[in-house]
Amino acid sequence: DATIGGVVVATALHDYSRAAAGAGGGPTRIADIDSTSDITDLTLTVGGGDTTLYEADGTTPKATVGAWNRAGSPSTSTAAITAAGGGGVVTNGGTVSATDLYARISAAGIGADFSDPSRVYMVSVLVSQQALTGTDATVGMWISPSQNFGASNGSFGGQQYRASGSSFRFRGIRYLAGGFGVGGDLATNASAEATTVCTLVLYRGRLADIYITEGGIIPATFPVPGASVFRSTGGADAVAIDATMPLYSSDLYVTVEVFTGSSNVSTARIERITVDEWDL
Repeated sequence: DATIGGVVVATALHDYSRAAAGAGGGPTRIADIDSTSDITDLTLTVGGGDTTLYEADGTTPKATVGAWNRAGSPSTSTAAITAAGGGGVVTNGGTVSATDLYARISAAGIGADFSDPSRVYMVSVLVSQQALTGTDATVGMWISPSQNFGASNGSFGGQQYRASGSSFRFRGIRYLAGGFGVGGDLATNASAEATTVCTLVLYRGRLADIYITEGGIIPATFPVPGASVFRSTGGADAVAIDATMPLYSSDLYVTVEVFTGSSNVSTARIERITVDEWDL
């Protein structure tokens, strides 16, 4: 009501409707795998294939996981998901080797269609306790069409690597057309960033963007590059975003890899994996 001196002189009627969550606006979280709580302890056999991570009751499936050795000898590598360890811990050292811990996400299982042009997906991986103790050590976070991202066209990720005793760097990296390509350095730190989030954006089943965020906050929407958020884009030897092939359809493997080329022991801990969806 509009009044003058307490007298109603006009009345307007209003109506409204509220869009469903995620429709043309913010995202809808369609998958959230938290390996730090509500889990039954699981020790993985490197190269042992898929297995089921159960919730604390020991019977309710929480995720499909596994461990893989991409290169070198796995004899000194371990992978386990335990409550005491605070998630999925990968330990690697003693020989040249690259050990991975992955979660396999079924598109149908989370109600997703990665190739649908009306939807955009954002996959985020929170990794903590990154200890890169040798000057050749790396911790990489990947998405891939298979468990062995090092032999799968369309594998993309972000990586922290130790270039020297006091130089730790971020970069984008991909496996495409039968070989690895790495992007330019995004940031250089004097010490390892213990906790990072790698966020990968998918559109039409293809990679659209890669971000690495320092700290443990998973982005609520598309990250904005800044002092602690780094974006890896395309380029001849960088993360080839303009790949012509469809990359993802039914399954999405989310992997964290610890690589070392020496006797030093390096570790990383996977705490959480999320998938957010936008309807365009």
